[in-house]
Amino acid sequence: AMPRLLSALAADGLKVNEIRTRVQPAVTSYPGDGRLAPSSNPSPGMQWPRSEAGAVAAVVKLMDSVPDSPLKEAARKLAETLRKRADRS
Repeated sequence: AMPRLLSALAADGLKVNEIRTRVQPAVTSYPGDGRLAPSSNPSPGMQWPRSEAGAVAAVVKLMDSVPDSPLKEAARKLAETLRKRADRS
């Protein structure tokens, strides 16, 4: 989707230097829409971990399965954040 977005923005005359994305380790509803149901369904066969430790393990597994890349760095940061949250609990 990112190349299409950049192309559309460039077609409108906007020069984009950076687009940031974030990854959340759980399915959540959109804030303020009044629904408790998730905004999307998880991928078939994908079960989100219910605990912080399970989420950290799942993210570390992802991190170990991809080569050095921005995705691996994002997974590393996500695992670090989840570990900090688990330590606070």
